[in-house]
Amino acid sequence: RVAAVSLLCPDDHLEVVAVGGDPGAREALVGRRTPLRMVEAEFAVAERWGALRFVPADRLPSSAQPGWVAEGWERAGDSDPDAWDPHDTLLAPFYDTGGDMLGLLSVDLPLSGRRPDEVQQGLLEVFANQAGIAINGAQQRFALAEQVRLAAAVQKVARISQKVLEPAAVVDAVVDPVRAGLS
Repeated sequence: RVAAVSLLCPDDHLEVVAVGGDPGAREALVGRRTPLRMVEAEFAVAERWGALRFVPADRLPSSAQPGWVAEGWERAGDSDPDAWDPHDTLLAPFYDTGGDMLGLLSVDLPLSGRRPDEVQQGLLEVFANQAGIAINGAQQRFALAEQVRLAAAVQKVARISQKVLEPAAVVDAVVDPVRAGLS
């Protein structure tokens, strides 16, 4: 019932940028930042389910950031070993084509109240892979658009500086294009 997408920022923090499902989760989680080293500590104790990382509640490192728990959510039953614990953590990291982490998809509150079976795990892997492809593509498009924008600003400055020979006039004429180029 809840899925969150976190992106890796240049300062090695994962930031939650989107949450689907429970409005309380969205309010509590969007904008939350977690140091990558804390997530890597969770990966170190996680069960590997293909590309997924599952950390049972009893294995969470003491350094783990407190997670979000839905109001009124209780474990489905202590007698069921596959019951979802409110503090279980299921992460699906996604990577760019070079193998560098872009972010991760985390899910919580399974509709069944149980840990995902192999079929559900496979679907989550597919979702994480698709998220990685989409985010990598978006980041590449943004980087390309940024390069085009900067190149246009440089060309404009070059054209202005070729037209005006007076140094003071050149400086005055290029201020706006330089400001636009540097955002």
